[in-house]
Amino acid sequence: MKQKIQFIALLFVIVGVIPSESLYAERLTDLGNDSLRSESEVITSFNLHYVNESSYNISGGIKRGYSNLNNIYLQSRINLGRLLSVNSLELGIKPMINYCRKSNQYFGTVQGVSNIEAENMFTLMELWVQKHFYEDKLSVLIGLYDLNSEFDVKTSSGLFSTPSQGIGSELGLSGKKGPSIFPYPGMAVRVSVKPYENFEIKAVAVDGVPNYSDAFVKVRFNSSEGLLMASEIDCKVKAETENIIGIGYWAFTAKHPVLAAQDVLSFGEEAQGNNGAFVFFDVPELYSYSKDGIISACFRYGIANKKFNEVSSHLTCGCVLNSLFFHQDELGFNFSCGFLNKQYASENGLYSSEKMYEATYVYTLIEQIKIQPTLLYVSHPSAGANIKDAFGGSIRVILDL
Repeated sequence: MKQKIQFIALLFVIVGVIPSESLYAERLTDLGNDSLRSESEVITSFNLHYVNESSYNISGGIKRGYSNLNNIYLQSRINLGRLLSVNSLELGIKPMINYCRKSNQYFGTVQGVSNIEAENMFTLMELWVQKHFYEDKLSVLIGLYDLNSEFDVKTSSGLFSTPSQGIGSELGLSGKKGPSIFPYPGMAVRVSVKPYENFEIKAVAVDGVPNYSDAFVKVRFNSSEGLLMASEIDCKVKAETENIIGIGYWAFTAKHPVLAAQDVLSFGEEAQGNNGAFVFFDVPELYSYSKDGIISACFRYGIANKKFNEVSSHLTCGCVLNSLFFHQDELGFNFSCGFLNKQYASENGLYSSEKMYEATYVYTLIEQIKIQPTLLYVSHPSAGANIKDAFGGSIRVILDL
């Protein structure tokens, strides 16, 4: 209760400092699509987002059980160019509250079952400053940063609730405590270059071990933790569409413990070379079957160095049908498969992979309120030989202002 009161108080503070002539922008997705469009047009924009998710593991997995998750955040962008008389300067702030009873304790998966599952916390997910140059063809961002806000982002998979549709598990589970993503961001420097309208190159250096803490904001630098370096190239297939081909690469500069004996390295011995790569096809406009009906699709495949990572490769694909039964409703299906390090799996008596199947539907009650029921089937949770296939579902209530 105390955390919720603090968040509401912060919300009023932020809203209170917004100038009266400010404009409300459309719902924010990723930073790359939210650059300052005009120094005189956009003063500030913000999005208040709340999700309540009730889920139940009906059979299999670790055990049957019910869980409830709550996530609320305020994503605010402020045009410092108008406030400080500095051209194309932007401030991003994203305070967040998570209050939940974890659902994966029942399903027992490697990939996770909900993309809002986290510790109970009141924290700051984003606090950065971004400067735009040369009519938005170049931008530099410095501050507290969520890697998955711009890297490995697929518009077509935004509907799904499983974490691996947001970021591949071979990357999402990498590092000593995971990369700088929800719910633990790290300090970063990111550069984005857009030499052409259809082409973008992004590169980032971020804290190699994000600060895992329940504090509102905690920044700590430790040279032994090193950095996570990542880059991505995105290319639009056609200028008039949002269909994108993306390819990315990431690497940790610090040493990491070896997961399974490899060559001359023994289990637990630390070495350098923890890296990986991914490619994706994001097709928000695959096919139009009616006036408002559009089929979207996405495909992604990623690999990680098998010496250091439990999930050595990951495959996801999915499709979404928009305005199928009603205006603005969505029906989606996806498949994801995490392939385990073969030697690690063999040494621990595990299956070679964990497969997840998700079917979800979103119905818009009004523009700001949505209902989303989901069915989930997991084949070989955590690739465990003694864990039965899990079947369950969830229902979300989404408030978006």
